[in-house]
Parts: sequence; structure tokens; C-alpha cells
Amino acid sequence: MPNSKKNVSQMLEIYSLWSHGMKSRKAIHSKMAEKFRGEVASIATQNRWIKEFRDNASEDLIQDSPFQWHLLDLYGIPWQEGKLVRYLNDEYFEITKVRASGREVKWIWRNWHLTDGANLTPHDDISFFWKILIEKSTKDAGRERLDHLSTIFNWENTSEEYDPAWTHRASKS
Repeated sequence: MPNSKKNVSQMLEIYSLWSHGMKSRKAIHSKMAEKFRGEVASIATQNRWIKEFRDNASEDLIQDSPFQWHLLDLYGIPWQEGKLVRYLNDEYFEITKVRASGREVKWIWRNWHLTDGANLTPHDDISFFWKILIEKSTKDAGRERLDHLSTIFNWENTSEEYDPAWTHRASKS
């Protein structure tokens, strides 16, 4: 069995840049040099990692690329939920000004159903609810991505303390 890879933070950053459409190796290396200063992996190492991503992470690439409505079934979301998912995705963008990945939308949809999201009333603190929903869903999506990629690429233990319980109830005004 090959040694586990220890430079997980840089591999994850390169995967994130690459999966969100940055395909220029030079641009990726520049971003990495900016972020990690003198500790950045060489271009050759980065190229090897990108080749691994391309060869082994096609399913994850779909999950971690910006959300595409026509891929609902690949995200594990039933088509009957399409209208709700479109609404959740639009709200996410409206609040964050960033396009959600398919994996993030999947977790927003899941967490919506786990909460009182469908039962909110005008008297509830809706902005606080959305803040918590987005934070929790982003954390869940990141955790799922990290767990899956750790297995595929034999990354060193990446487990974090994780509390899956949803603790928020929309507060009444």
C-alpha cells in the first residue's frame, strides 16, 4: 500500500481550484504560491495531483463543480424536488453572491428537510435561519468531500470533530 499523502491542505486547495474550472496549471501554481508562500508544492507535484484528480475523481468533479439543475439525479435529488432545489440554490446565491456546488445544494436540500424550513412563517427570523442553513450545509458538504477524497487519494487522517446535529430552531420575533 502506498504511503499516505500528508500535504492535504495544498492538495485540497488545488482540487478546489481545478474542480471550479481553473484549468491553467500556471494560474493554479500562481494562486498556490500566493496562498502558501514559500511552502508551495512544485509545479511537477501539482501536475501529478491534477492528473490523479482527473483519473480518479470524475464523480466528485460533478459534485464539486457549480450546481447544474439538469444533474439532479446525479446529486441524489429526486426530480419532484426540482422546484424547491432551484429556490434553495437561488437563495444561496442571493445571500452569498457565490454559486453553490452540486454537493452544497444537495446538503442545503437535505438540511432544509431536516429543519423547520418548510414551516417558516413571516414571524420567524428567516435571515438567521438562512445563515445557519448555509453554514451547516457548507460544513456537511465539505466533510463529505474531504472524507470521500481522503479515501480515493489515500490522504493522511483528515477527520475533524464533527457534530451532525442540527441545533437551530427559527426564533420567534
